[in-house]
Amino acid sequence: MKKLTLPMNILILSALLLGGCKTTDPIATPQANTDYSIIDGDTVKTVVFKDYKKLKDKDPNGKNYIVVGDTIVLYKEPKLHTPPAKDPDLSKLKNNDDPDLKGKPLRYVAIGGSLTAGVRDGGYFNEGILTSYPNLIARQMKLKKFEQPLFDATDYNGFGRKVRTGFNPTGGPVQKLINVKNNEAIESYSEVEVYKGKVFDVKLKKYKSLKNIDNWGVPYITTGEFGQRPVINIGSYPSNAMSPAYVYHKRILSEENVIDSDYNFVTKLNNNKFDFITIELGLDNYLQGFEGIPMPDGVNGFWKLLDIIKVRKIKGVIANLPSPFYHPYFYQITIDALKKGLQTNTPYYEGSFDNFNYKPMKLNDGNIPKPNSFMDSLASTKVHIAFKKGMNEYNPIPRGNVSFPWFIDKDDAFTKLAREYSLALVDLNGLYKQIFSGRFTTDEGILVENKMNGNFFSADGISPTAFGQAIIANEFIKAINKQYAMEIPLIKTSEYIEKR
Repeated sequence: MKKLTLPMNILILSALLLGGCKTTDPIATPQANTDYSIIDGDTVKTVVFKDYKKLKDKDPNGKNYIVVGDTIVLYKEPKLHTPPAKDPDLSKLKNNDDPDLKGKPLRYVAIGGSLTAGVRDGGYFNEGILTSYPNLIARQMKLKKFEQPLFDATDYNGFGRKVRTGFNPTGGPVQKLINVKNNEAIESYSEVEVYKGKVFDVKLKKYKSLKNIDNWGVPYITTGEFGQRPVINIGSYPSNAMSPAYVYHKRILSEENVIDSDYNFVTKLNNNKFDFITIELGLDNYLQGFEGIPMPDGVNGFWKLLDIIKVRKIKGVIANLPSPFYHPYFYQITIDALKKGLQTNTPYYEGSFDNFNYKPMKLNDGNIPKPNSFMDSLASTKVHIAFKKGMNEYNPIPRGNVSFPWFIDKDDAFTKLAREYSLALVDLNGLYKQIFSGRFTTDEGILVENKMNGNFFSADGISPTAFGQAIIANEFIKAINKQYAMEIPLIKTSEYIEKR
């Protein structure tokens, strides 16, 4: 038995969240062969059971809990949808021209960023990976094998996962999230010297079956990084020195090949054989660009991937890019909230560039305040006015804290790519636009919500829930059926709606 002493206020908060459970009640039911934690006086105890049935019997409440106070989140095995009763005919998707593939079961490979990887609640963890749209498509195709880079059973929370909290010291409108700290897949932290400072290099535990991965989704990867080996981008400032995708990118490239500058995902894909592919790349470029994170130049890896598809005559689907402005995360702070927090009818920010100076500009409804901690404090009525900027043109909000609705419509570009490379096209931009406008209903007649932590968007306001991933999977299935005259049944998305 392992003991961890926690501050009393955390224990009190945890007990309140449990809805008045006795102090000896278990606070979660994890997966088999792992542990669960119970609050006992001023101590959190961890108990290990090898028999899952006995473990379930220890939970008098008969359900799982997420404890926000000390950010303990234990495993909840996702219940995947009921697959079709009859195996779909996938013969039209097979690549029988390749002797290495002929006569073998269809192999489906998914390429993409956060959406493909199954990022949810701001993190990358087993529950999200298992309900990623590629895995749901593979299940609907009734493929016997579709391997994803899951974390070990004891590391099920992966990295970066967050939970909502009601603790709001500033009183600002931005949703507050707390990082989950238990059962992460972190192997080590180390400091790396960069120009003008240091950054922390987070090393995740390696995935053990690198040769057989089918879902190549990498959280936060951009089109430029897709063709690169996983390296720290040495920038001018420490905050810019590490790509958001870095820790995930290097996890699924074999360690012995990282030193090879030409070794990357495209190299690995070129050394693999597969029949069918789905591609979702570029969304992380847009989301990171909106937030001001530098994007690597070049998309050579993306074009090399398309060339592999063309040469091998591989069938597949490519998705266009939904606008960042169809994600509720970016609308947490309104202009009206800023006016109230700043006690003025005319907030100012450092806007246009004039004679090597940034000229103060008036904020209006065409501008979107970024939902960062600085702007959250400005919009709060609890933070003292003396600490605030933006109240007049002589004290403007620093540049970089306000964004403007922009989006280069890439529909035509992706339509051309789909046509040139004989791929089906999924209109994610159109899907997200309908969802954001509140006008999208599923094929089962379920109205899809456009809010943070709703039925489509998870707690982070950007990545989808399991229900959202099921909706996206159906859009891919529709595109496959249309392009290749298939009859793959749609997923019953209602099976993924969480009870609230």
